[in-house]
Amino acid sequence: MGQAFPEHEQSRPGAVLSWAGFRLRGLGRLKEAAEPMKVSNEMLVKKEDWERAAANASNLSELYLTLGALPQAVEYGRLSVEYADRSGDDFQKESKRATYADALHQSGKPEEAERLFAEAEAMQQKRRPEFRYLFSLSGYQYCDLLLGLGKGEEVLERVSRFFEWRQSGDSLLDIALENLSCGRAHALLAQETSADIHCEGAEHEINLAVEGLRKAGEQIWLCRGLLARAAWHRHFTRLAQAESDLQEALEIAESGSMGLYLVDYHLEMAHLRRAQGRDAEAEQHKAEALQRVKETGYLRRLEAAEGV
Repeated sequence: MGQAFPEHEQSRPGAVLSWAGFRLRGLGRLKEAAEPMKVSNEMLVKKEDWERAAANASNLSELYLTLGALPQAVEYGRLSVEYADRSGDDFQKESKRATYADALHQSGKPEEAERLFAEAEAMQQKRRPEFRYLFSLSGYQYCDLLLGLGKGEEVLERVSRFFEWRQSGDSLLDIALENLSCGRAHALLAQETSADIHCEGAEHEINLAVEGLRKAGEQIWLCRGLLARAAWHRHFTRLAQAESDLQEALEIAESGSMGLYLVDYHLEMAHLRRAQGRDAEAEQHKAEALQRVKETGYLRRLEAAEGV
């Protein structure tokens, strides 16, 4: 989830501010996180500390994305690539392209995003040929795009490799995100085929993802897991369980001012109310989702919101 600064660097003023913002973000205190991270970014750029500036700009992009400030997310994503290229560090070049690609994807520009993801992946393959695919957070972000394009089978192929590459030191967050990608891919394919293998896979992996995200303690990502599980419950007409997950997601999103997930919450609530036969309430949630899509620039969701 972005890049933190190692302990021996935290005596530097810019690093201290960035670290403070990074930790506040991890706790879900997003608005509080923005200011120290912005000040840190300015300091790092002034000092031409391009590697750390790239990491910090990437964290800012992810922060603004979650807040639902998509233009700022795209701009800081672009800057993270610029700083990474100036740094000359190959890992920064790869990972920051993925950050920028994710912001573009959520802004409704999948073609540009896919080009950048492919570029990042090709760069990684050159640097680390033992890994065919982007992995960790970048891998999750690429899988998110591919799922949006309906490429469930490709995501399952990628995740199968992620599982093979797991090491004992992998973070709880990385493992949970792999489970989430896998579960969402199975869910997509289950809706297309109703095959038992996909229904069982979705059920197992999405539950594992939510459990893992709770253990990881990352509120931002737990919200994503809950939203995915709510949609899966709704698919099986487990409407009370879907509503419970949505209520928890709403509490997290509201407490952290997570504007991106408030769009997703209202969109999924519109679907749920339709399934419950409560069409008037469904229309209210649809209207709220559409309004928030326009306010945030979360244009990836525009077509889905219009079609509820």
